[in-house]
Amino acid sequence: MTLAELRTRVKTQLRAEMSTPSVSDLDDNSIEQWGDEELINVILILKDSRHFPALVSIDHSLTFTSGSVALPSDFWWPKSANQQESMKDLLSLKVTANAVTKRRATPLTPSEFAGFDSSNFVLTPSTKFPVWMIADQIYVKPTTITAGYLDYIVEHQAISSGTQFDAVGDNVLVQLVMARYYDFRELPDLQAQALKRANDYGNL
Repeated sequence: MTLAELRTRVKTQLRAEMSTPSVSDLDDNSIEQWGDEELINVILILKDSRHFPALVSIDHSLTFTSGSVALPSDFWWPKSANQQESMKDLLSLKVTANAVTKRRATPLTPSEFAGFDSSNFVLTPSTKFPVWMIADQIYVKPTTITAGYLDYIVEHQAISSGTQFDAVGDNVLVQLVMARYYDFRELPDLQAQALKRANDYGNL
């Protein structure tokens, strides 16, 4: 969906839903800004990479040094902790350990990861049961691991270049942008309806 198509679809549906069908206060630049800001929420609602195959990177090769490596330059990661938790299911790290080329590592929160400090048998990381986390970099334990393969979501292009979703994802984005407009207009009932439709698409 192009930016022009997004603007047309948003305005058309808004006019159909509002009792006074005027959107003269809706600037095209607002649709673009809201569209950019809501891209990550489309991913979080759908949670199924089949709706955004162009945004999926599989088996990106990593080389760890002392248990850490920089994030890929196109790695897409939300800022809020709640959103990060929702994104975890779209990430996977496999490592080379114990002669196994792609042994799946267990993702942990920073506090859980810090707890693997070799203080006892259970909390001692091993190459048989490696663990990992994302912060400013990707961290893995045990730190003797040097090779990994990351599956992740790449950063969506700016909405000015169009969307990288399928038709379902585009429908979600339209509803999310509409919800932003209803919030701006202080129309909570219509905002709630738009958000419900967006989430319903995620359950199809």
